[in-house]
Amino acid sequence: MEIVEPFRMFNKRFRQNSFYILAWILPKKFAITKYQLIKIRRLLKSFLKLKRYRFDSRSELLHFTDHNDDITSVCFSPNNELFASGGHDRFSIIYCINPFDKNTYGKKILKFRDHKKPILTISFANNNLYFASGGMDFISFIYVINKNNENYGKQIFKFSDHKHNVSSTCFSCDSEYFLSGGWDKTCCMYGMNSTKPEKFGKLLYCLNDHHAEVTSACFSNNNEYLATSSADLTVILYGLNSHNTENQDNTELVKTTNLNNDNSIGKIIHCFKEHTDYILSVCFSEFNEYLATCSNDFITYVYGVNPINLSTFCKRVFKFDNKEWTIRSVGFSMYDDYIAMGGIGGNVQVYGINPQKKEEYQKLVFKFKYKTCINSVKFSSSGWLAIGSRFETVIYC
Repeated sequence: MEIVEPFRMFNKRFRQNSFYILAWILPKKFAITKYQLIKIRRLLKSFLKLKRYRFDSRSELLHFTDHNDDITSVCFSPNNELFASGGHDRFSIIYCINPFDKNTYGKKILKFRDHKKPILTISFANNNLYFASGGMDFISFIYVINKNNENYGKQIFKFSDHKHNVSSTCFSCDSEYFLSGGWDKTCCMYGMNSTKPEKFGKLLYCLNDHHAEVTSACFSNNNEYLATSSADLTVILYGLNSHNTENQDNTELVKTTNLNNDNSIGKIIHCFKEHTDYILSVCFSEFNEYLATCSNDFITYVYGVNPINLSTFCKRVFKFDNKEWTIRSVGFSMYDDYIAMGGIGGNVQVYGINPQKKEEYQKLVFKFKYKTCINSVKFSSSGWLAIGSRFETVIYC
C-alpha cells in the first residue's frame, strides 16, 4: 500500500472547504445530522466566500494494492472514517481514512475471509455499525464494524436465501433494513433493527418482479424509494411508504411476495425500459433528485425521482452516451453536483449536473484512462472519489 500526501487535509485547498473539517468534528461533539452540516457549510460559504474545489485539479490521495485479483466493489462509510473494497480473491478489506487518526490512517484495520467464492458486492450501513458483503457462493454476510460494540470485527449474520450469485447489497437510510439482490431474479429484505428482536436478522420481504438476474439495488436517502436493475433490461422503482404506493403512468404491477402483508413495501411506482442491453448499476443522488442507470449499451440515463417536481418525475433528465465503452458503475457526488462513470477499457468520466454551475453543466469536467477495467466508482460524502480496478483501488481528493 502506498500513501500519497497523507495529511493534505491541512493544505490550502482543503482549508478552502470547511465542510471537510466540520464533517468529522461536529458529529462527535454534537447531535448534528449530515443535512444540518450542509446548511452550516452553506452559511459559512456565504459569509467567508469559500470556494469549492474543481474536479480538474484533483490528485491522488490514497492508493491500496492489497487485493490479488479483480476488485469488484468499493464503498465509503457514511461518517467518512472507513473505506472498503471487495474482490474476486474472496476478501473484503476495510481501511481507516480518517486523517485525525494518525496511528491507523491509510492502513488496513479489518479483513474478512468468510466467502468461499468471489465477492461481487459490499456496503456500509448508515448507522456506521454494520458492513455487508455478498458473493458467488450465494451468501451475504453481515459484520459489526463499530469499535464500541462488543462484537466488533465479528460476523453476526449469514443469509443464504438466494439460489444464485448475490450481485448487490445495500442498507436502508435508517439502517432498519438490509437488502440483497441475486441472479435468482429476487431481492430479499431483512430486518436490521436490534430493538425489534422479532424482525432482527429475519427475512421480511421477497421481491420477485424481475424476469432475469438482478444486477443492482439501491435505497434512496430519504427512505421513500428502492430501485433495482436487471438483465431483463428494466429498472424498477418501488415505493417504501404508503403515500408512494400509487402506480404512476399505468405501469403494470407484477406480483410481489410480501411476507408481512405490509402494503407499503413492494408497490411499483415506475418501470424504466429505455436501455437496450444488460443493466449493470443503479444509484440515487444524495438529495434524492435523480436516479442513474448504466448499461452495456454504453449509455447512462438519469431520471428525476423527486415527486415535488412533476415535470421530471420518472422522466429522463440526462443522457450520457459514451459510444465506445461499457459503463459498469455510476455514482453521484455530494450536493448532486457531479456524476461519475467507470467501465471497460479503464475509462473514468465525471460530468457536471448542477444547473447553477453553468460552466460545468452537462459537460465533461474530469477524465482519465486506467490500464485495466474499472469495476466500481464511488463518491464519499466529503467529496473524495474512489475507483476500483484490477488489483488496486485509488482515492482522489
